[in-house]
Amino acid sequence: MLSSVNSVDSSSRSTAAASVGQSRTMQAAQEFEALLIGSLLEQMQQSMSLDKSEGDAGKQEMNELCLQAVAKSMAENGGIGIARMLARSVDNSKPSAL
Repeated sequence: MLSSVNSVDSSSRSTAAASVGQSRTMQAAQEFEALLIGSLLEQMQQSMSLDKSEGDAGKQEMNELCLQAVAKSMAENGGIGIARMLARSVDNSKPSAL
């Protein structure tokens, strides 16, 4: 009886550890996707900008922060699918637990 309780307990721990590993993988993949989306948005903004002057530093900083926030939000809400593909690829390449 005690061995079956220990077996269930160790099974629960390994499942919990796998879940934490997957959430960390997904978080890292989302952060990467946010950086990529941010870069794409920045390039898009620069190419579409009508005001070619440098402007003040505060305006540029505010634009960069806005683009970062939009990129992060997009990545957290599905983005363009890169985070899911990366996380799935990393999870599939991990050796299975014994």
